[in-house]
Amino acid sequence: MFVKASFASMVLAAVAEASFHMGGCPAYTQMEEFDVNKYTGRWYEVVRDKFTTFEILSGCVNVDYGLNDDGSISVHNKGHRFFLGWNDIEGSAVQSDVSPPGGLVVDFFNTPDSSKKSNYNVISTDYDTYTVVYSCNEHFSGLFSTDVMWILAREPELADEALLDIIKVIDERVPGYNFFENHHMTRQNLTCPYDKMPTATQTASFTQ
Repeated sequence: MFVKASFASMVLAAVAEASFHMGGCPAYTQMEEFDVNKYTGRWYEVVRDKFTTFEILSGCVNVDYGLNDDGSISVHNKGHRFFLGWNDIEGSAVQSDVSPPGGLVVDFFNTPDSSKKSNYNVISTDYDTYTVVYSCNEHFSGLFSTDVMWILAREPELADEALLDIIKVIDERVPGYNFFENHHMTRQNLTCPYDKMPTATQTASFTQ
């Protein structure tokens, strides 16, 4: 999901202002296996953390992931604001060598470094319907931490029953995250001029 400096507000894998915790990041469980090929394609932001202030007034947020020739992942984030229209940003990602499967290092301004800890963690996905993404950063040697959560879907909306099942997964895998206190349902569908979205300039192949 991400003009560059101004649209950094759309970065789905970055943390600016977010949920605040004293101490380090809470314990969370990532996927034991992760298939990046199945993960590529388009995802729509259905739920985000209400403290992601860098997405204020943004709706219709979606992201395209593709496979680059060098094995990295292309990332093209788009978002829409009323009266301002679409903005987008492109970056790339690699799987982290020091994080569990599903941990990606995403960077929109430099080449991502696989030796770094992941800043985009896939907590759960079925590849065909939904994905849950979590990011947590520690500050001042773990004095405090900030985290954010996203629920993305292959379609602009998720059924209520499916969303409730996903919330249960979040409670199990990130028990320190209070979904009902922190979540924000996003704008998709009828108010979104998807046909006018900007196209990516990078060349990448998609498997979906």
